[in-house]
Amino acid sequence: MLNEAAAAKSHSKGKEYKYDVGMKKFAAYVFMTGAQSMKQLARNYFWWPYLDEDIENLANSCKICLENRPEPTKTSLTPWQWPSTPWSRIHIDFMGPFHNCMFLIVVDAHSKWTEVINMKKDTTAHKLIKVLDEIFSRYGIPKHLVSDNGPQLSSDEFRKFLKMYKIKHTFSPPYYPATNGAAENFVKTVKTKVDKMIKDGYPLDSAINRFLIDYRNTPHATTNKTPSELMFKREIRTRFDLLRSDIVGTVEKNQFDQKRFKHGNRKGTFSVNEIIYAKDYRKDTSKNSKAVIVEQRSPVSYNVRFDDGFVTKRHKNQIFQTSLGHDLRRGEGVNCDEPHRRDKNTTLNDEERNIVSEKSDKCLNENSKSQPEKSDSVKRRYSKRKYEIQGEQPRRSTRIAKL
Repeated sequence: MLNEAAAAKSHSKGKEYKYDVGMKKFAAYVFMTGAQSMKQLARNYFWWPYLDEDIENLANSCKICLENRPEPTKTSLTPWQWPSTPWSRIHIDFMGPFHNCMFLIVVDAHSKWTEVINMKKDTTAHKLIKVLDEIFSRYGIPKHLVSDNGPQLSSDEFRKFLKMYKIKHTFSPPYYPATNGAAENFVKTVKTKVDKMIKDGYPLDSAINRFLIDYRNTPHATTNKTPSELMFKREIRTRFDLLRSDIVGTVEKNQFDQKRFKHGNRKGTFSVNEIIYAKDYRKDTSKNSKAVIVEQRSPVSYNVRFDDGFVTKRHKNQIFQTSLGHDLRRGEGVNCDEPHRRDKNTTLNDEERNIVSEKSDKCLNENSKSQPEKSDSVKRRYSKRKYEIQGEQPRRSTRIAKL
């Protein structure tokens, strides 16, 4: 990349630029400051073709930088698909210790109906199965269950229980609870509201019951419907009923707004066998370790394999894209056949100009056959564009020339 023997020439303003030893020393001097700082500082002293691309590749190839890099830019919010029927997908999580007790939180993804069960201090798989069996006897057996990677939730006993009822089980990526956001957010809500009621003089169990009654009969921010109405089709009529719109359209709009205003707009995907750096939470390992993408599990989660053979699941926000294992030749990925992506001062030779002209004429002929006759002003614009592609100036009329 920044090599003494490498040279790049540019015809901008008739000047010629070449790499020299000073550029290489500059890159070594500011190597650990980050790609953005390196680019800003470099522009103050010199320029060469594809300067930004070279510096970004240099920063993404630094092993020390990748291992100590902070959290990557968050991806845009990817909401769970809203189920069309109640109690088809549920999210569960444990809350506590909360006032010396552990609680099981169950949230229905369709209606937002919630259950809060006091587990005392017993959160074993046997106790969890007993509580869920009682809940399923009241509301039915769901099709899909989402949880974190707790020991009781990943145990063989709990796996056999779900297999018996043919319930699909999805785990959130380790150390990334945001994937199970329905249950995680409700845990925060319960703690905040119940604490206020306890300070107001309510006992713990009474405060939880009081909170659940109010919550189940309050329109939810996502659906604009009460959980009890969607769960049991029992509408509690209020003066706001005339303002309620279609549920599906409202949910889609609210989810779109959540995605639009959510912090983080990282996009892109990773391909299988791509070399990346991922968060490594094991002991005696680097903060970020080199790994390879094994397979894509969902739009935002992947199975990755570290150099020592350890395979685990990681969210896209736990993965860094690198330039390792790729040819970092300058200008890679630029399609020079497209005139609009060439430098402004670069001209086409005769052979290229003829090829582009033929393609332009062919495109104009096809458009003229499929579209109605264009006006004179539209034809002039097409003609002007054709001359610009060929690197020539369009002919001006005699009247304009006299002006």
